[in-house]
Amino acid sequence: MTEGTEADVDRLARRRRRRHAAVLIVVVVALVAALLYVLAYNRRLDQQPTAAPSPTCTTSAAPPTVPAKLIHLRVVNATNTAGLADQVAGRLEKRRFHVIGVANYHGRDPVTGVAEVHYGPIGRNVARAVAGEVHGQVKLVKDERVDPSVDLVLGPKWHRLVKLPPAKPGSFTLNVYNTTYHPGWAGDVAKQLKKRGFKIGEVGNYAAIPKAPVEIHFGTDGDPAARRVALQFKGAELVKDDRSGSSVDLLIGNDYTVMVPEDKATPTAGPTTPSAASSQECAPATSTPSSGPAGTPSPTPTADQE
Repeated sequence: MTEGTEADVDRLARRRRRRHAAVLIVVVVALVAALLYVLAYNRRLDQQPTAAPSPTCTTSAAPPTVPAKLIHLRVVNATNTAGLADQVAGRLEKRRFHVIGVANYHGRDPVTGVAEVHYGPIGRNVARAVAGEVHGQVKLVKDERVDPSVDLVLGPKWHRLVKLPPAKPGSFTLNVYNTTYHPGWAGDVAKQLKKRGFKIGEVGNYAAIPKAPVEIHFGTDGDPAARRVALQFKGAELVKDDRSGSSVDLLIGNDYTVMVPEDKATPTAGPTTPSAASSQECAPATSTPSSGPAGTPSPTPTADQE
C-alpha cells in the first residue's frame, strides 16, 4: 500500500471541512426553524381571547353567632332616601347593637345592591353577623381598618332588616278588649293568656268591632310581640298603627270562639335567630372606607340627608 500524495491529503481535508460546514448549516437552520415555530405559536396564544378573571366574591353560609351587644357599627346611607340610615340605626339599637355613627356614603366604589358590610382583617365574623340582620343578599367588603367595627352601607335595593322571631310572651304588655255583646270575654281570654305566660295590662271594652275573630294592634317596635299573640288565635288580623313601644292591643270580635291549644300556638319550624339568605364575601377593597379613615371612627355622626 502506498501513501497518498500531498495533493490527495489536501483534497481530503477540504472535503472534511465542507462536510463539517454543511452539518453546521443544517443545525443552524434547524435551530432557526424551531425558534420561529415557538415565536409563531406564542403569538397565536397571545391573540386568542382570554377569559375574564373569576369573581373574587364567594357566597357565605349562615352567619356565626356574635352577640349584638358586642358589635359596634356605623350605618351609612348610599340611597336617595333621606333619613334611612337613622331609621335603620334606631332599629338596630333596639336589637342591642352599638351604633357608633350615622352618615352618608362617600366611598369611591358605587353601591348597587341591597347592602354592603365593610370590615377589617379582624372583623370578619362581626361583618357576617351584621349581614345576617339584613333581608336579602349582602356584599361583604374587606378594607384596611384595624379595629373590629363595621360599616353597614344601605344600597339602592335596600328593603328591610330580617324579622325577629316572635317575642317571648312575658316580654311585652298585652291589653285585652271586648268589642262584643258577650259579657266577660275580655276577662276570660286575659286569664287564659296569663296562664300562658303573657303579661296582661288593661282589660275592658272597646267601641270598634273588628271583622276578623280577633284584631291585634301594634306599632313598629311591637311586630315580634304581635306575631306571638297571633299564634294564639285562628284567623287573627294584624293591624299596624303609629304607637311607640312594644305594647299590643287584642280586640275580641263576634266571630271569636276559642283559643288555639297551647301546644299548637308555636312558630312553624325555622331559624330562631335572624339570618340573611346569603352573603357575598369579597377580596380587599381598594377604595377608602365608607365613612372615615381606616381604623378610626367616623367624623361626628350626622343625620343622613341625601
